[in-house]
Amino acid sequence: MSLIVILLVFAVFVTWTIVWRKTVLPNVGATLSFSKSSIAYGESMELVVAVENPVMLPAPFVQCQVFLPEGLSSAQPSPDGMPVRSETDELGGSDRVNDPRQVLPDDRGRRLGLSFSLKPREHVDVRFTVYGAKRGRFRINDVSLTLSNGLSTDRQSITIMADIACTVHPRYDILDRARMQAMRLGTMSTARKLFATSLDWIDMRPYQMGDAMRDISWMMSAKRGELIVLERSLAISHEWILVLNVQMSEDQWYHTIPNVVERVYEAGMSLACTLLQDEASVSLYANSSWPKRTGRKDHRVWSVSGPAAPRIIHGIGHSLGELPLYPHVPFVNLLQELTATHLPPSHMIVITAMETKAIRSGLDKLTRQGHRVVPLFIPQEPDVLWSEQLQSMVKQVTVS
Repeated sequence: MSLIVILLVFAVFVTWTIVWRKTVLPNVGATLSFSKSSIAYGESMELVVAVENPVMLPAPFVQCQVFLPEGLSSAQPSPDGMPVRSETDELGGSDRVNDPRQVLPDDRGRRLGLSFSLKPREHVDVRFTVYGAKRGRFRINDVSLTLSNGLSTDRQSITIMADIACTVHPRYDILDRARMQAMRLGTMSTARKLFATSLDWIDMRPYQMGDAMRDISWMMSAKRGELIVLERSLAISHEWILVLNVQMSEDQWYHTIPNVVERVYEAGMSLACTLLQDEASVSLYANSSWPKRTGRKDHRVWSVSGPAAPRIIHGIGHSLGELPLYPHVPFVNLLQELTATHLPPSHMIVITAMETKAIRSGLDKLTRQGHRVVPLFIPQEPDVLWSEQLQSMVKQVTVS
């Protein structure tokens, strides 16, 4: 009798294993999605892995594993780029999981894992909280599922292909608005100036519809009996152009130093947001921009006007987050493009980690066209915490 029972149990075990492998294993599927397509540095979002068992047999043990790309982490990064804490993950769609959270601690928060079980025809959403940890556009290409039929220790692993992407914005530091109102931007008066003075004008003319009230010379208007506008000089122009250079070598112009390039983008983001706080008009050019991808004929990334609303800052961060580490053209070519365009005179901040004779010549040509060119050199080896040095650079360029 005992032999019959043993044979019967063995037959059940073999039958279950064969049926389970043929029905459950090939049919369990998973899809991945991000709750946001673009996030700021340090901002959180959800990575959702939807696991489904479409057959009438259960999957007693399922382990889901996802390997995060370099720019995402389960640990919230600090301002200096190091993770400071980890978030527990959440499981949705099943209340029968006996504390299944298994966030794997290796790879500095980049490998995530969670174990649970699936009933017949059940759908489970596995939710991981992830943070933007590095600027760039990052993809997750697959998710790994490890399954067991519950009667044996044998586990089968399957890899399900996926293709989801998320853009992480650069880090940035912005001067608060209270300090901006009490300071001057470069040699330019702030947008809060209510009237023009003799120090601000190079010519005068009758008032025209659309002229700013702060440009009216009330004294001259009283003398002449009509409204007289003082023509603004370059010194109080509210137009700013940021020019980013990601070229690191003159001989091998396609060579890159990732850490330095990231600082270039962070400085550009910080300056743009600081200027927009004071309602300036800002355009940004970069030699890493590909005109065919942006649909433009030049290397302009965007042109926006203040104030710095959250929607505008998000759009700026998204655009800078998608720029590559490598230049599309040598920086000298970009300077020649700006010279040939004959842009209206404005403040022009050139953010670069490289200075050559050809670059200095290109900047001199832009200066002769009437631009006020201010080079901002990014150190390849910052001597203090980069966040502190970045804030110092923003003050140096934007505050007279």
